[in-house]
Order: sequence, then structure tokens, then C-alpha cells
Amino acid sequence: MLGDSRDTLLNKSRIDVPMGEFWVHALHPESMYLVDVRGAASAAHVYGKPIVATESFTGGGYEAPYTLKKIADFWFTQGVNRLVFHTSAEQPLETKPGNTMVGTHITATSLGPNRPRK
Repeated sequence: MLGDSRDTLLNKSRIDVPMGEFWVHALHPESMYLVDVRGAASAAHVYGKPIVATESFTGGGYEAPYTLKKIADFWFTQGVNRLVFHTSAEQPLETKPGNTMVGTHITATSLGPNRPRK
């Protein structure tokens, strides 16, 4: 056995890129995300890993980029230095966004007035 599944520091030491997760609209208690992300940041620091990633913006919808920036800034203060978007559906410019389950919609057709034009 590699270690107790509750030992975040030990478990995250065995991977190349320690990761955590955070949601836009929390499904779980906020402390769960803090423990997860800080565990990844601690493992990266202790074991000399340069990247701390998070599955980011889960549970979102059509939030404005400014809203997402404020959320990301908080997690950067917790040790994160790489965001991995939970979902970003690839959509042609002439179609409407598809269903991305519980991910945040970041597509060419969901960026409102600032979206790319033909």
C-alpha cells in the first residue's frame, strides 16, 4: 500500500503535478477545497515540484471573466500556479454553447459583446 488515503502530503508526493480542485459555486464545504488545494501546494513545496494545478471553476455557468478572475486570484494566494478548466466546450462561432455539465462555459459564443466576430 502506498500510504493512507487520508495522508494528502504523502499521496500528492507521488505524482508529477500535485492537483486540487475548487468550484465556482461550492457543492461541498469550503474547507474541503482549502484542504485539497493547500495539500497540493504543500506537497509541491516539500517535494520540489514547480507546478501546483487545480481543476478549476467546476460548478459554474456563464460567469463573467471578471468574476472568474477574482476567484482565481484567491486560489493563487493559496499556492496554485496552474488552472485546468473543468470544462470548456469547443464550439464553432456560429453555434450556441453546448452542454458542458457542471463546468464553466468559456467559449467563443459565451463571451458576450467581447466575443470574436467573423
